[in-house]
Amino acid sequence: MTVKQLLDLARGIGVERGVDLILQALHARWTGSDPLPPAAGESDAYAAIVAAVDRVETDDIPDTFEAVLTGLTTSSKLVGEFHTPRSVAQLMAALVVRAGAVVYDPVCGTGSTLLAAHEQAEGVELVGTDIVERAASRTELRLQVHGLHARITAADAFEVAEHESAFADVVLAQPPWGVRLNDRQKARVVQSWGWDVAKGDMPWLYLAFEALRDGGHAAVVMPQNSMWGHRAAAYSELFDRDAVEAIIAVPGGVFRNISIKTAIWVLRRTGAAASRGRVLLVDAETLVRSAGRRDLEFPAEAVDQLAGLVRHFRSTGRVEAAGHVARVLARAELDPALGLVPQAYLAEPPEAAVTHPTPDRSLLTEVRLANFKSFGADTRVPLAPLTLVYGANSAGKSSVLQALLLLKQSIGQRGLVTQGPVADVGGFAGVVHRHTGESVGLGFTYGALPSWIPPGGTADPARLRDILWTFGEDGRGTLRRTRFGVDDLALSFSRSDPEDAGSLVVELGEAWPAVAGGGLLYPFETRGTEHEQEARRVAGALRRRGVTELALRSDGLLPTTETMLDRRAVAGLAEPDRRRLEAYAARLGRLAGGVSTEIRALLDSVVWLGPLRSAPRRFYDRSSEAGSSGDGGHVAMFLFDNATAADQVNEWLERMGVPYSLAVLPLGTGGGLSVVGDLVAVVLTDRRTGVGITPADVGFGISQILPIIVESLARQESIILVEQPETHLHPRLQAELADLFIEATRPGGRGNQLIVETHSEHLILRTQRRIREGAVDAAHVSVVYVDQDERGRTTARRLRLNDKGDFLDDWPHGFFDERLDELFGGL
Repeated sequence: MTVKQLLDLARGIGVERGVDLILQALHARWTGSDPLPPAAGESDAYAAIVAAVDRVETDDIPDTFEAVLTGLTTSSKLVGEFHTPRSVAQLMAALVVRAGAVVYDPVCGTGSTLLAAHEQAEGVELVGTDIVERAASRTELRLQVHGLHARITAADAFEVAEHESAFADVVLAQPPWGVRLNDRQKARVVQSWGWDVAKGDMPWLYLAFEALRDGGHAAVVMPQNSMWGHRAAAYSELFDRDAVEAIIAVPGGVFRNISIKTAIWVLRRTGAAASRGRVLLVDAETLVRSAGRRDLEFPAEAVDQLAGLVRHFRSTGRVEAAGHVARVLARAELDPALGLVPQAYLAEPPEAAVTHPTPDRSLLTEVRLANFKSFGADTRVPLAPLTLVYGANSAGKSSVLQALLLLKQSIGQRGLVTQGPVADVGGFAGVVHRHTGESVGLGFTYGALPSWIPPGGTADPARLRDILWTFGEDGRGTLRRTRFGVDDLALSFSRSDPEDAGSLVVELGEAWPAVAGGGLLYPFETRGTEHEQEARRVAGALRRRGVTELALRSDGLLPTTETMLDRRAVAGLAEPDRRRLEAYAARLGRLAGGVSTEIRALLDSVVWLGPLRSAPRRFYDRSSEAGSSGDGGHVAMFLFDNATAADQVNEWLERMGVPYSLAVLPLGTGGGLSVVGDLVAVVLTDRRTGVGITPADVGFGISQILPIIVESLARQESIILVEQPETHLHPRLQAELADLFIEATRPGGRGNQLIVETHSEHLILRTQRRIREGAVDAAHVSVVYVDQDERGRTTARRLRLNDKGDFLDDWPHGFFDERLDELFGGL
C-alpha cells in the first residue's frame, strides 16, 4: 500500500477529513489502541481506509504517518498556519532548547517544533496548545506514534496565558500570520501591553515572552513586517525589558507556498550579563539552499552555524561572523527609521558566484564506439578522472582515444573527418569495422561543468548527458543522426536530406512534451504537468496537418538554438496554440543549443600527446608550436611565455628525482627579433655540477616526459589524452608519473581528466599503492583492459579496484605475467 493510494482514498471523502481518518487508523494500529468510531456516513470510507492501513508493514507505520501528513501539508491551503518546515523547526530548537526544559508551543499545528525539540535535547517535557481541535489531535497522534508523551490540548493560547504564565523554559512558535485577534483576545492584550502591541502579529511575541520562566528563551517565527520601523512602538516594550536577544532574517521561499520573507525572533527572560542591553542581528539568506526546484531549506551545517552564533553571543556578548552575516548592536545604535531589518545594519554581501545543480560526476564518464575499427558491437568504455587503458598490441586501445580526436576535428563539419589536423586514420571506409560499408557510431557520456553552461539555458545540469553520432554508409562519413540522451529521455536529430547540411530535424515524439513542458530545461521555467499535456495537444494538432517533426538550424554535427517552423505547422492553428507552439519550439531550441554548447566546450578541452613526442632540439621558434599534432613541440614556447609554469615543472622534476632544473632562455636580441622572431633554447642545469646543457645532450627521456608534465600542470578541467607515457623512461620515472597524474586529476585542484594508453606495469603498481595509502580513492581510477577474442572482436571492460588497491577482477591472461614466465618458465 503506497502513500499515494492512501491519499487517493482520503480525497474520496475530502482531504482534511480523509487524512484524519488515515492518521487515526495508523495510530491505532501502531499503539494497539481502539480506533475512534467514524462519524455518521463515513463507515464505508473508514472501513476502506482501515483495510488499506492493514496492508502497511508494521515497521513502516511511523514513516507512512509522516508521509501522509506531508502529503496533506503540501496540498492544504492552511499550510502556512499549521506546518513548520522541518529545517526551520530544527533551527528554532537548536537556538533555544536545552536538556530537561519544559518546551511549549502555543500554536502547535502538526507538532513539528515539539518533535524537533525532542530531537534536539534529552529529557524535555513537551506542552502544546492549538485553538483548532483537529490540529491539536494530529499533533498528539503524531507524537505518540514517535513514542513521545506530551500534554497537548485544544485551547486558545491567549486564554491559557490568562490563567497560567511563566511556566515554560522554552517557547517555540510559528503563529498564524495575518489572523486578526477576536475581541476577547484583543482586550486581554490591550489590558496587559497596550494598544500598540495589539496590532498585526505582534501579540504573539508578547504571548511567548509571558510564558517564559526566568532564564528561559523563545524562538518565534514572524513575517518581515514585524521588524519594520513603523512597528517600533509595538516592540519597544520588549526592548525596555531587554527581551530581544536576536533577530534572524529568513529569505522568502523557506515556507512552502508562501513567498514572503520572515524572521526568527529570539527572546530571553533575564539574559546573561555578557549580552544584556545588546541584540544580535543575523542575515541567514546566504545559508539556505534549494531543497527542490522551488523550496528552500536550512542545511544541517547552516543550522549549526546559526545556533553557534547565537550561543556564542549569549555567553560572550560578541559575534564571530563576516560583516554581511551578523552584527551586535546596542539599543542606542538602532535607528527607528530603519527598524530591525538586519540587512539595514550589515555590510554589503560579497557578489554571489553563480551556482548550478551539479552532476555526481563531471567530464567524460564513457566513450561509445559502434562499428568503429576493431569494435563491432556497440561498446561503452568506462572512464574515471584517471583512466589507464591496457591491452595487447593492435587490440584497439588507441581507437578509444582516436574516437575523441576525430570528433574534436569534425564537430564543425558535415560529417566525420578522418584525415584532419588532429588525427589522420585514413579514409572513412577504412575505419568501418571489417570494411563492411555500414554506418559508424561515435559518442560519449559526460557530466557538465558549471563553466560550460550557457546563459540561454541547457538541460538540467544535474543529469548526465549521453551523446551519439551516427555517420552514414555513403563511404564519406556524412552525418546521419545526432542523438542527445538525458537520463531516460532521448532526442534524435537527423538529416532529412543528406545533401542539406544546414538543418537537423527532430520528431515530435514522446520526448517533446517533457522538453516543451520546461521541467528539463535549466534555468527551470515550468514544472507542471499541464504544460506537458498542452504540448501533447499541440503535437496532435500538428500531426493532423501532416507535421510530425521540427527543424533546427545546424552547425556542423550539432543543432543550434534556432528553430525553423514549417509554414504548415503554423497555418490554421488557433492563436493561443500558435503562441504555445512557438514557445515550446523555443524551449527545444534552447535545450538543444545548450547541450551543443557544452559539447563544443568539452571537445575544445581535449588535448593529445601521441606515442612519439618530438625529438629534442637545441633551439625553438614559434613555428615549433605548429608542429605535428600530439608531438609536444609547443612546450618550449609555452614555458617561455609562462614563467610560473616553468617553476612548477621544476618542482616536479625535482620530486621525480630528475637531477636537472629547466630554464627557457631567449636567443634573439636587438634587431634580430624583427627578422627571425622569437628564438629560445631550453637549458637544463645539472643540480649536481651546475653545468648547463640542452635536452639534445641528455638523450630522449627528458624530451619525452617534459610535454606530459607541462600539459598535466598547465591545464585545468581539461581532458588530456596520453599514449605510451613510459616511452624512453626509467621504471622509477614511470612510477612517478602516477603521482603526477593523480595530482593533475584531483577534484578541487586542477580537476583534469587523464586517459592514458599504456603498457607500464610500474604506473599501475604506483597507482595501487596510492589507493592503499588513501592518497586517492579507488573510484577515481578506471583500469580498462582492451582485448580481442579468437574471432577478432574487440571488447573493453573495467577491472575494478578495492580500497586496498587490489583488483577485484582477474586480469585477462594474467597480470603482467611475462616477468614470471621469464623467471620460472623453464622450471
